[in-house]
Amino acid sequence: MLVSILSSLVKGLNRMQEIVGGLRELGKRHRDYKIARADYDKVLRALLRTLEEFLTEDLTSEIRHAWITVYGMIAETMIDAAED
Repeated sequence: MLVSILSSLVKGLNRMQEIVGGLRELGKRHRDYKIARADYDKVLRALLRTLEEFLTEDLTSEIRHAWITVYGMIAETMIDAAED
């Protein structure tokens, strides 16, 4: 599910305003699942380790930073909705 959502979000980065509503709804559902803020950090670490493992030297600092930035936006949008 995470890979599918990330794929959709990356493809839709130029349409972020359209995506935010869905992310907020997802964040509210994650609140109901008792997902804590710290859990989002764990997912980011797992994502980065996976990218490092599969991309090896192709994972440049720029690509790594881009993934951190995109994931951070996703996580913050979901956390904000969960905390409302």
